[in-house]
Formats: sequence, structure tokens, C-alpha cells
Amino acid sequence: DEMVTLREVALRVIESEKAKAEARDLTLELKGEGKDEAYPFSLLFTVMDNLVSNALRYTEKGGVTMEISGRGFSVKDSGRGMSDEEQARVFEPFYRGKTSKGHGIGLSLVKRICDDRGWEISLESNSGKGSRFTVTLGKEL
Repeated sequence: DEMVTLREVALRVIESEKAKAEARDLTLELKGEGKDEAYPFSLLFTVMDNLVSNALRYTEKGGVTMEISGRGFSVKDSGRGMSDEEQARVFEPFYRGKTSKGHGIGLSLVKRICDDRGWEISLESNSGKGSRFTVTLGKEL
């Protein structure tokens, strides 16, 4: 697997999701630099792209911001947010919230990749105020 920096992967994710954002009149921006450490491209791309794609899917107006800092990144949206029940179950395989537009696979895959790599993923969400997923990566060996 190609080894790349957080910023390199983030730029590719933004490029791959840009048309989706523009088609719905949403903003999609990248902030920050991150460390120059290398990570496996395919796994990191899968995690980042899934989080950005979901954020765009559930945002009606405003946009999505990916922010890189140190050994991690966050994806924040201005969408509808999640209830406490949805937050508690969002990483379960095949779980779909009340207004889900997906199959319940993406976030469980993201969680599994993070767990397998020793990466941490967390979620902050308030109903009506959007969500922020934060991923903290360890040092790759």
C-alpha cells in the first residue's frame, strides 16, 4: 500500500467529493497541515472519504470542513445532527438512523479500520446543529 501524509490523502478526498458538494451548493473545505508522517493510502482514504461522503449526504445547507492537525483530522458538517440513540449505535454494522440514506455499512467499516490500526474515532453531535467525527492516528511502524 502506498504510504502518504494526511494532507495528501485529504486533498485526494476533497478532489473526489468536490463535484458532489458543488452539485448541492454546499461548501467543502480543507484546513490545517498535519505532521509529515506517512500512513497507508487505501485505509486512510477509505476512512476519510467515507466520513466526508456521509457528511455531505446529510447536510442540506452550509457545508463540510475537514481539518487536519498533528496526527489526526476531523470532519465537521452543518447537517441535522444525531439523536443520542443514533450516536450510541452509529458504528454498529447495518444500523441505519431514522433518516438514513445509506446501507449501514460505511461507518461500521470506518470503525473497524480504526480499531484494527489502533486509531481512535469519536463523535460529537447535537440534534439540529451538525456532527463532528474526529480520528486520531497513531505513529505508523
